Amino acid sequence: MDEKSDSKVDSQKMYVPGDLMSSPLWRIKYRPLMLDSIKIYYPKIYSQLKGYSKAGNIPHLIFVGPEGGGKTLLAELLSRELLKSEFSINYKLLFADDPIGKTERNESNKQGRISTRRIGSGAGSVRRYRPFIQMRVRPFLSNRKFGDAPFKILTIKNFHRLDVEQQAFRRLMEKYSSNCRIIIVTNKISGIIDPIISRCQLIMVPYLPSHLFNKLIKSICEKEKIEIKLDTLNYLNKITHFNIGKALDLLQLTYLTFKSININNLSKMKSQLSNTLVKDLFIQTSKGKFPLIRRTLREIFKQKSLSKAEILVELSRVVIQLPLERKLRVLYLDLIARTDFESIESNDDEIQLNKLLSQMMLVGQEI
Repeated sequence: MDEKSDSKVDSQKMYVPGDLMSSPLWRIKYRPLMLDSIKIYYPKIYSQLKGYSKAGNIPHLIFVGPEGGGKTLLAELLSRELLKSEFSINYKLLFADDPIGKTERNESNKQGRISTRRIGSGAGSVRRYRPFIQMRVRPFLSNRKFGDAPFKILTIKNFHRLDVEQQAFRRLMEKYSSNCRIIIVTNKISGIIDPIISRCQLIMVPYLPSHLFNKLIKSICEKEKIEIKLDTLNYLNKITHFNIGKALDLLQLTYLTFKSININNLSKMKSQLSNTLVKDLFIQTSKGKFPLIRRTLREIFKQKSLSKAEILVELSRVVIQLPLERKLRVLYLDLIARTDFESIESNDDEIQLNKLLSQMMLVGQEI
């Protein structure tokens, strides 16, 4: 290998975190680290992102697609290509649905108070800043880029969860566009206001086709020296809804528990995980421990263990299985059915489920 190619490899190693390969979690261990790694799985998207990489510039982007399709991964890989060795200090990933802490709220309110000693008509006034924008977004956007990177990149996942903050965010996009590019990740484009959509390039990220999903999972199983059959692969992509991260987690847990991968073992593990999580939620609900309910629910969403639809299905099964009074069981099932119907127009799964569990808690206390 010549000196030129050696320097190319060294420059790649500078911004690819090699310690990921030693992770015991398969979803991290086999996470692609370079844009070329996804060429065979997303050929059209790869061509578009590679074009941005060669140009050394991108507009504000919106990655739209179903949950688990790889939107956040694509945003990260594109950012690595553009920022190179300065990726770690010029890139940031935020979760729009990550709860705002009390400290952040207090600091945001403090910054909104204008001193009475200040000269001007604004002296002594109070401005209402949105904590997410003021404490998490603005500091990163306003600070200048570091090193030789062309700009900074901020990725915001589940952007549709932001409500009134979106208007403030639009103004920041315009103000700091020369210093920072924004990548929005969402699975509900209807939850984003038009002024933001019009300022971004839209990239649709579909689920992997079945044959490519199977090829990816099979290649990982071969590296782990695990035998897996085609019917098992088809069952796996069906129960995980083509969510690659969820599929790898379920696959690894099944193998660690049963030492072999087949349809029966996958089904047992899936049922065991779902039932345990939701049963804990229901027990906390029946005891009226709402703070603990919220904490458990947030943990489920944070780990992406179950979707809202899966929680509702498992919750209905738990209600049917447990020895409850007939009237109470009917009321619980009615509340679950109403939530399922209302969730069609909902933008926030956590709010819907919090409402359901609080209603179930009140019904249980009254009867």
